[in-house]
Amino acid sequence: MIRERVDVAALFADHHLGLVRLALLMVGDVGTAEDVVQEAFARTHAGRRRLRDPGRALAYVRSAVLNGCRSVLRRRSVAFRRAVPYEEIADTMGVAGSTARSTITRGLAALARTLGEES
Repeated sequence: MIRERVDVAALFADHHLGLVRLALLMVGDVGTAEDVVQEAFARTHAGRRRLRDPGRALAYVRSAVLNGCRSVLRRRSVAFRRAVPYEEIADTMGVAGSTARSTITRGLAALARTLGEES
């Protein structure tokens, strides 16, 4: 069985801008959006022989872009959570670090209840 090859260059030319716009909506900055799309096309190019249906190549790339955006957002979330300076807050408040953390947690939970985002 001979498989039809995916023309990744044509796919890139036709859909690059739209995919960057999609990624931009997800990640919020152009540089990261372009990086995510570039990586998705690079992976598609590397695995183009394994694509069973060349007609679904765009769907594959779009899915790769969305997954890449989710990874970026996940990494940002983890970095943000680690960046909270609990010890600095505790020193400013004159309390122990665990007290500052529990106060922050209770405050965020109260805010979520007020906004109707209980889980």
